[in-house]
Amino acid sequence: MKSALSDSTWRPAAWAAALVATLILLVGAVLPPFVGPGWEAVLRVGFGTLCHQFPARSFTADGIPFAVCHRCTGIYAGLVLGALALPALRSRAHAWAQHDRWLLLAAVVPLLLDWGIDVLGIWTNTVGTRISTGLWFGLVAGFIFARSVSIRAASPVAG
Repeated sequence: MKSALSDSTWRPAAWAAALVATLILLVGAVLPPFVGPGWEAVLRVGFGTLCHQFPARSFTADGIPFAVCHRCTGIYAGLVLGALALPALRSRAHAWAQHDRWLLLAAVVPLLLDWGIDVLGIWTNTVGTRISTGLWFGLVAGFIFARSVSIRAASPVAG
């Protein structure tokens, strides 16, 4: 049986679309310090539905915070890196598809532990733990997203 991402079904355009989508999210998240107040407000409102946007927990440029926190910055960067990894790992991508739930669970558990243990006052998370747990989750989610887009693009549409 051929892999869903074999040479005969690999759709570079679908993968590129997934990569562009993740890049747009990342660029939008880090753009507020580099645009005027109007666009900054639009970006903050857009990303405000996804992130708490606490300035003390966000990277800044010239004193202006990104539109998302450290952890979300890691997630968005990870989404891009995960999508970028697909071409190199596509020979294994189909076999891993049956384990998506477990892969996502393995990616979200460190993130939830870092957040939860901090909320409980047992541990104080840091910029490093927030960005690394976000990056790990983003890598896995970005890979699965890009692979899913490529599989959908390669599958015939039921009529």
